[in-house]
Amino acid sequence: MDNTSSYNSNTDNIDAFLNSNLFLQMHPRKKNVITKLITQAKGKSAKEALPLLIRANAELKKMNLSFSSDESAQIFLILTANMPEEKREQLRQFLK
Repeated sequence: MDNTSSYNSNTDNIDAFLNSNLFLQMHPRKKNVITKLITQAKGKSAKEALPLLIRANAELKKMNLSFSSDESAQIFLILTANMPEEKREQLRQFLK
């Protein structure tokens, strides 16, 4: 798969998430944090995006909010969409 196909696939994942009921029914502050996270993480590797995710979680905690398990799973998929499955699974195990 070339970089363009990989980028388009990730863009499709992001678009699908931003149009999903999960996102549309989300608390407005969560939407803002996730939108900012997606924008900041665009074009970054999962390793580079991980600190952004940690920052987003901290920002939500300050507002007494947190990502649900479904929200976390979707964000993980978006941030690791261009990662080989083996690396994605290693990161998933690391985050448990």
